[in-house]
Amino acid sequence: MSGRLRVWLLLSVAAAGVAGCGPCLAQGRGAPGAASDGDISLIVNQTYTAGGLEFYRRFTDYWREKSDGDRYTLVIVERPSRRYGNQVLVSLAQRPVFVSPLPLKFDAIRGISLEAVEQVYTAAVASNLRFLDQSDPDMARDD
Repeated sequence: MSGRLRVWLLLSVAAAGVAGCGPCLAQGRGAPGAASDGDISLIVNQTYTAGGLEFYRRFTDYWREKSDGDRYTLVIVERPSRRYGNQVLVSLAQRPVFVSPLPLKFDAIRGISLEAVEQVYTAAVASNLRFLDQSDPDMARDD
C-alpha cells in the first residue's frame, strides 16, 4: 500500500470516528495471527444504546480471537425501534450477514455476540472461497 493511500485511509477513518462511527482498527501489533504490514481490518460501530455498545465490545473481543479475522471489514449497525425493540445488524461487503433483536440483559448480549461472530466468520470464509472458485478469464494461472 502506498504512503499516500495509507495516510488517506487513516485520515478518513479518523474523520469517521469524529462523525460518530467509532471505528476499531486492528493492525499488526507483532502478535501471532495479527495483520501484516499492508492489511487493515476495520470494524465500524454504529450503535446508540448501552446494549448496542456492549454487543460491539463483545463482538470485537470474540472477533479478534479468530485466526484470519483481520482480513475483513465489518459494519455493526443498531436499529432502534419502539415497537419491536432494538435490532443489531452486522454487514460484510455491504451485505447483511447477521440480523437479530438485541436482548435487554447483558448476559444474553454476550451469547448473541458469540453467535454473531460464528455466523459472520462462516459467511466471510464462504464468500472468500466462492471468490477463489470463480475463474476469471482475465487472470493468468499461477505456475
